[in-house]
Amino acid sequence: QVLQDTSTTAIVDGDLAFGQVAARRATEGACEKAARHGLAAAGVRRCSHIGLLAAYAEMGATQGFMGLMWTNAT
Repeated sequence: QVLQDTSTTAIVDGDLAFGQVAARRATEGACEKAARHGLAAAGVRRCSHIGLLAAYAEMGATQGFMGLMWTNAT
């Protein structure tokens, strides 16, 4: 579920489910926004482990974008 959405940013709520689904959705959305506006940022909250971050950076790289990915855990 997308909680906040602007022309260049988005926040995706993972609903405490698999993080890969939310991270993919956020990355795809950020790439679409960056294609239109030149840059974008997306955040994901309330999800489980998202797996290898490089996979999401690579999604952007294949489209000509640079991606910065980071995570935290509590």
